[in-house]
Amino acid sequence: MVWAMLAVVVAASAVIARADQQAPYADNPGYEKGAFGPYPNQTFVSNPNVTAPVFNIITPAANGVANADYLFLGPKGDPVKRQRPTIVNATDLSIMWADTGNITGEPLDVRVQSYNGKDYITFFSGSDGGSGYGGGYYYMLDDKYSLAYNLSAQNISVLGDFHEFQLTDNGTALITVYEPMPFNLSIIDSDLTNGFIVDSLFQELDIETGKLVFQWRASDHYQLNATYNPLGVTGKRENAGFDWFHINSVQKDQTGNYLVSSRHLHTVTYIEGQSGDIIWILGGKLNQFKDLSGGNATNFAWQHNARWTNDSLTGLTIFDNGASGFNTTRPYTRGLLLNIDQDAKTVQLVQEYLNPERISSISQGNVQLLPNKNVLMGYGANPAVTEYAADGTVLWDIQFGIWNDTDVQSYRAYKMNWTSTPNTKPALAQTFPPQRNGSRDLFVSWAGSTEVRGWAVLGGNSTAMLSNSTQNLFNVTKSGFETSITLNRTYHYVRCAALSSNGTVIGATDTLNLLNNSLVSTNSTVDLKPPPPPPPPSSSRTPSASSTSAAPASSSSGGGERNLEPPWKETWAGSTMLGIVGLAMWILA
Repeated sequence: MVWAMLAVVVAASAVIARADQQAPYADNPGYEKGAFGPYPNQTFVSNPNVTAPVFNIITPAANGVANADYLFLGPKGDPVKRQRPTIVNATDLSIMWADTGNITGEPLDVRVQSYNGKDYITFFSGSDGGSGYGGGYYYMLDDKYSLAYNLSAQNISVLGDFHEFQLTDNGTALITVYEPMPFNLSIIDSDLTNGFIVDSLFQELDIETGKLVFQWRASDHYQLNATYNPLGVTGKRENAGFDWFHINSVQKDQTGNYLVSSRHLHTVTYIEGQSGDIIWILGGKLNQFKDLSGGNATNFAWQHNARWTNDSLTGLTIFDNGASGFNTTRPYTRGLLLNIDQDAKTVQLVQEYLNPERISSISQGNVQLLPNKNVLMGYGANPAVTEYAADGTVLWDIQFGIWNDTDVQSYRAYKMNWTSTPNTKPALAQTFPPQRNGSRDLFVSWAGSTEVRGWAVLGGNSTAMLSNSTQNLFNVTKSGFETSITLNRTYHYVRCAALSSNGTVIGATDTLNLLNNSLVSTNSTVDLKPPPPPPPPSSSRTPSASSTSAAPASSSSGGGERNLEPPWKETWAGSTMLGIVGLAMWILA
């Protein structure tokens, strides 16, 4: 009982938990004016390699938003010093993970996709070359954030492009490729019989072997004069070829056919899966569909991200940019949901999705149909993400940089679920030297872990001690990415254990030497099962059965309680005096 009551006293004088992280701004007008810089962000004491965007919430999440846990982004642009695949908690917009490994380059199309029944984080990483297309590689990370697959374009002299990395149900991946090549451009300019184009291709690769399964080339099926892209000064040199088609999305359906978006032709093309022949063309100069919406279903321009929405192949979404860097056909960007009848060759606008600010994105962007029929739009060249109800009502609207600036971008944005417990250890650090009053500020985090709900803090005068419940000083609830704790009692060593929702220890930090601010590598597991009760006192006083439990008694003030409900619930005494009074009452009993 003395051991139990002393534990209460220690806990009572040990901890104050704080939330030091920068919270999202709430529709702050200064945000858009650049008062916080072009890319407001923050770093962390425990893991300085992680940089998190600080959002501005224009419209708080309303009832009816999709309940997916995370927002997937690839922040890029000159103000983004660490351009990494990024996962953000969709509830409080705190960062959950940003890749800090050896994969460098701009991250594009960051999302979760499935292969052989397992989920992977997939993305392209490389360069966009400043020309609207890029060169790099395609990555698949498993649920430990280890590299599982690394794919590249095949049988071609250039690297793969960033516009698409789409997995199929056939164990393959679709990628886009831009290839400079000599070409007769006389159909565009009679003087350019010996000119150059940048041709658009897509390849289908076997994920397991990386080998080429299928390839389609735009110049084999379209004439150059179908383009809306002006020739300008291009087409005369190999390093400045005419980008006439500009492929930016590919999807394979269950029939084995392909849906392809061409930005510069203003078309969505349906392609036969064996021959590569064109089945039909929607939009552009060669449109084959009757528009039942007075032109509003086929007048999309400079668009991205065409996707089937159902297995019957009657629903189609398109991110209609409505503008490019040199041409504007509409003053704002739209999300489109279309109903298409392939047999009758008719198309109808079902719903238009418009941001209240009438954002115009000159490049990039996507429309994601969520499981509850909501629509999420990532605005590409604009650092904005908006969730709409099926009827177009805005349910959630956020930004992570200045609009209409193009300095900060994310190629696409997705709202998805993800589960991971990484192979890495949680990170623990302190501000050093300590405060003048002797208290110490601890900071603990675990980048990439989706299962942490709380932290158990262990303290003692030996590193060997910090692996069981006898040194469990208190538990605190996880707060955002990095949980901040102030210790008002000095220990030589401190360690933190990550707790799941049921109180299970799922990982532990190394041990922090508080006196010299060094980390001691610690691989021992942490066991927080209550210790056996101490032997009964030798005096004539015999405590009652209820007073001999191993863990301190529960109290409304949380006085040192270890056996928690829920197990990760914050626990510490309301004040040192409460612990002292409790001990005195037992002694006087």
